[in-house]
Amino acid sequence: MGFTANNVQTPSGEIPGGSSVSNKGVELSKQEIEFLLTIVKNSTFKGDMIEIVYKTVYKLQDHYTKINK
Repeated sequence: MGFTANNVQTPSGEIPGGSSVSNKGVELSKQEIEFLLTIVKNSTFKGDMIEIVYKTVYKLQDHYTKINK
């Protein structure tokens, strides 16, 4: 059983499901990225989730690589 939301209400307005949100002011440390990647590694995903998992992991790995330079 999973949780899905088509629309998320925020104090500043509505963000439609699937929209990107700018990461202004959001910084992840090396330890936080490692934690998230470990969670993904140890998880099981349904077929319909593979694309979003792939894209998210790609972004996390890219950010992790930039931190390590």
